Parts: sequence; C-alpha cells; structure tokens
Amino acid sequence: MKLFFTFLLFVLCQLIYCHSTPESTKNSNGFPENKGQWDIDILFSKDIPNGKMLLAKNKIAYVLSENRFEGHAVRSQYRRHDLIIDFLGASTRSTVGAEPQEGVKNYFYGNNPSNWVSGVKTFNKIGYNSLYSGIDLEVLNHHGDVKYQFIVQAGADPSMIQMNYQGAVKMEITNSGKLAVMTSVNQIIENKPFAYQVINGEVSEVDCVFLLDEGVVTFNLGIYDSSYELVIDPELVFSSFSGSSEENWGNTACHDIYNNVISGGVVLSDFSVQEFPITVGAYQSSQNGGDTDILLYKLDSLGSSLIFATYIGGSGTEIPLSVNVDPLSNEIVLLVTTGSSDFPTTSSAFQSIFKGGSPIRKPTTCDFLELGTTGFDFESGTDVVILKLNESGQSLTGSTYFGGTGNEGVLYQNKPLTKNYGHHFRGDIHVDQNRL
Repeated sequence: MKLFFTFLLFVLCQLIYCHSTPESTKNSNGFPENKGQWDIDILFSKDIPNGKMLLAKNKIAYVLSENRFEGHAVRSQYRRHDLIIDFLGASTRSTVGAEPQEGVKNYFYGNNPSNWVSGVKTFNKIGYNSLYSGIDLEVLNHHGDVKYQFIVQAGADPSMIQMNYQGAVKMEITNSGKLAVMTSVNQIIENKPFAYQVINGEVSEVDCVFLLDEGVVTFNLGIYDSSYELVIDPELVFSSFSGSSEENWGNTACHDIYNNVISGGVVLSDFSVQEFPITVGAYQSSQNGGDTDILLYKLDSLGSSLIFATYIGGSGTEIPLSVNVDPLSNEIVLLVTTGSSDFPTTSSAFQSIFKGGSPIRKPTTCDFLELGTTGFDFESGTDVVILKLNESGQSLTGSTYFGGTGNEGVLYQNKPLTKNYGHHFRGDIHVDQNRL
C-alpha cells in the first residue's frame, strides 16, 4: 500500500509540474537569471525543445541538439548546432527580468561551495531596454513557448532593427510570409510579424513583412503614424526533426510535514551549455559532463505553486534513489547513486573521497537490462551519496559519499531483482527517531 501511495504521489506531482495549464504561466518554463551558475556572458536562459535559448547583451543564442536519448539510454555522441542572432548596431542600456515566477532555483554543481548558487529567480519577461535608440525588445514566456516583440517608441526609426543570423544552414521567407531558419538538427519558424499601433484606444494594424538579405533580417513596414508607439510582434515555433524533447525522468517522491510535495528525478546534464557559444554551426558533441544530474523540486500541498527547484550534480552521472523528510526539522534527505568524483559534499562528510568501482557501460543492444549494463555510463563505477538540504532547498546542510571499492547503488546484473523492479536504480532512505 505504501509503495502504491508513493507511486501515485510521484505521478501526480509530475503531471502538475511538467504540464502547465494554458491559462497560466506562473510555474511554466521561464527565464532563470544568471547568478554565477553559468558563463558571465549569459544573462538569462530558457529551455526549448531539444536545447537552450541563451540571452546575452545584444545577442540571443540557440544551443540545439538532436534527441539525446536512444531508447532507455543516453547517447555518448550526438549532433549539436549553435545559432546566434546578433542585433547589428545595438547598444542595450540594460537587460532586466520582469514578471517573476513563484519559487526559486538552486544549483549545487561540483564540490567547490563557492560555485554553488541559491535563490535564482525565474521571469516570464526579459526586457532589452533601449536595444536601439527609442526601441525596446521584450522576450516573453508565452505559455511555456517563446514570443518576442519590438516596442518602437514615437519618433524612433524601426529600420535600425537588423538581426544577423549566424550559423544557419539555410534561411528563407515562405510564401505565407514566415521566416524559416534551418539548422542541422531542427527548424525554427518565425511566424509572419504582426505590427500594430494603439491610437485613441483602437488597435490599428500596420502592414509588416520580413526582409532577408544574406542572413540579415529586417522588417518592411507599411504606412503608420510615427507620432504613436509601434509594436512589431513575431512568434517563434521550434520544429524538431529528432523526436521527443522530453529530457527528464522521475524517480522518487514524498511529502513534508506540511503536506508539500517533494519529487526527485534526473535531467540531462547541462555541462555542455554552461558557456555562451563562441563558434556557430553544426558539430558532434560528447556527453562528457556525465549523462544526468538530479532535479529536486517542491510544490505546495495543492500542487499549484512551485516552492523551489534544485539542481545537484558533479561531472559524472547522478541518479536519485529515494527522498524523505526529517519529521522534526522538515529538512530533506536524499539517497543518490553517483559516478562523480566531484559530487557536492560538505566539510563534515563521513567520507569525502569517491572510491567508485568497475566501469559500467550503456547497453550494446536494445535490452537495457543487458548483463553488466545500465542505460547510463559510469566510467569509474559508482558510490552512494547521502545528503540533506534545508526545507527551502537553498542550503546543502550535509552530504557524504558512502561506498567502498566496489559499485554501490546500482543493480547492474541481469538478475530477478533487477527485472522485478524494472530498472537498475532502487533504494530507500528513512529517518529514525534519533534523526539518523
């Protein structure tokens, strides 16, 4: 009965967190700010299908990849394509977030506490103030998708807007007026721009089409009243050639003393998109930052508000096995399988050194229960980690390796127990009356 309740709780919180309703974007995929968890050139980022959208000063980059899953395994090699939009002649005064979402994000990557970042806010709107003289750019989270619009103030010159697309395989304006940008892994469509003015309370549409000249995109506008503000409003559509963009799995769930829901799962490692792209175009990329990191998040008791989302990982692969709560302090306790020698640990750790074991490889066949394999690579074997976070998820209050020279925390042999569970990563953690 307990197993069924835990499974049901996990399913419910996954449905609530991963599928936002059309009526609201308060907890949907927005733009987290950069507080030091990424390269200094990145100001904000956003998850898009099979990739990331990175916002920098006077630039926007798309880091795109083919589907990194192959069955139940993660590809060691995959195609990637980087595309940059450079706003020619731009000189943004400031880039700021607006319309903050509820909750915060926290990033515990690596074993250097000075690199851990907490309290990251996520916004639904990013404003490039004075991208050009008298022209602002707004990038919007629109029900989890992306919209952008230029706000041209009265008297400003919209012909200054020039978007230089760097790294595209092919670009064209379709017969229906859409801008199609082809990469080696997907296609980005910008719908025909809708331009308008509000004059005396009435919306007046202005004729507007894309112009394309050697990778530089501009707008051709019809007659409008330059003494009023003008809005130019395209919409982005990401069309993937490589299948599902779903890149997170759930593993464990529980509730805290206030009946808030806590769930732990895995997300594909972000180590390959920590920096703003320097070069553009297509290339092969390796999953050399490990296959997966841990995503731990808490929802309120109604499942309507995100309280926090915390990312935890090292340079290898991590899998959460079990989550529980200290009934006195409401701290969160997590049991983890790791292949990282630099997993975040605290100064009071019982065991601060990763001992690992024999290498574990991805399957060579479609059978992910193949003898001696899992769906992930653990080049140096595995240890178990026991860690504790405060109830807000913003502080790692305790973390230690717990393992010998063999592999711990993985059922990687083709035995009845593995087949009974259906996968290799099972375990439970409990807190006794002595809070141990």
